Amino acid sequence: CLAAWICEMDERVVGHVALHSVWSDEVASLASAALQRPRKTLGAVSRLFVDRTARRRGVARALLDEATREAHFRGLWPVLDVVTTYAPAVALYEREGWKRLGTIDHPMPDGSSIAEHVYAAPTL
Repeated sequence: CLAAWICEMDERVVGHVALHSVWSDEVASLASAALQRPRKTLGAVSRLFVDRTARRRGVARALLDEATREAHFRGLWPVLDVVTTYAPAVALYEREGWKRLGTIDHPMPDGSSIAEHVYAAPTL
């Protein structure tokens, strides 16, 4: 983990996001090829969540923007992956201008896989 943030409302944590080095070979390969950037120049925005009671208040957007700014500050290009069936998250990223680079099958420890879209942050 390179950095992490929370959002509080009324002295209660209602959101979280983190910035990591890209750990998934599948995500890194797709993003590196699509962006024509080495893996070491990518930063993974991950663990974005917002409590149900705080949704539709701009919390996710603010956390996403903060992680994106930090990635750029560190000289990294922000990327993320999201399970294809997580429609609200997919809608958020696309509404915020993130570019879908493609879809991967992410292998799970039990031998199964999960389909995930891979996104890159919009340009500054």
